[in-house]
Amino acid sequence: MLKKYKLHSLKDKANWALIGLGLWGLTILLMRIGKKDPWLGRALKELDGIYRFENADGRFFRYLVFERGKVKAPHNWVGPADFTFTFYEPPAYYLKIKPEHIFKLVFENKIAQAGNTYYLFQFGFIMSLVERYFKTKKLRGIAGAEAN
Repeated sequence: MLKKYKLHSLKDKANWALIGLGLWGLTILLMRIGKKDPWLGRALKELDGIYRFENADGRFFRYLVFERGKVKAPHNWVGPADFTFTFYEPPAYYLKIKPEHIFKLVFENKIAQAGNTYYLFQFGFIMSLVERYFKTKKLRGIAGAEAN
């Protein structure tokens, strides 16, 4: 029984290490795009918020912090989170994330949310600006190819 618990714990640690790596990658992406896209840059400057991503029992967690125009994913954060996402089945996030997958996870109760919904909407708004940036970049590339 102890071996199974350790294996499960090791698997959880690996999952949360990947989630932490993904959040760190998101911070780099947001900061780079924020320098190029004025809309995203302004949104990042106006948002100060702390997001906590945790597993069901709260043993594993990561933070995403928006503070004075900067985004970071510290290993440990002291203080309360403005909004918390609780993952009941982190391996389910290996799906290629699309909006319909997010809704499916929420509706199947594989993810829970707690906190001030203002921060949820702000997070969604920032992610929509990232999506908009990539769509317009893709359209500019198509228009440039057609002009040649």
